[in-house]
Amino acid sequence: MYKFANIEEDVNRICETLNRKSSESSIRCGLIAFYMNSVYKNDAVNKIDKQINNFFQQTKNIVSKKGLCVEPYYERYSENDKDVYASVVFSIRH
Repeated sequence: MYKFANIEEDVNRICETLNRKSSESSIRCGLIAFYMNSVYKNDAVNKIDKQINNFFQQTKNIVSKKGLCVEPYYERYSENDKDVYASVVFSIRH
């Protein structure tokens, strides 16, 4: 089972790095990338989209409180209505 807690520490670390002496730093964005896959009884695509969106919303809540923004990018693959996998990237920036 995928849990947001698996990436939460990394999200916070990226935010701290971007906000550390930001006027003097050349670092303008940070990326967090992860892979998700699952087997569902049915409706696999919608279920993984919902899970990715949940992760994105939780990331957005953390990032926005720190004065930053986040954009999601992902590719989802499914050959049937049961098996699905996705490559996900969240771009965090000023």
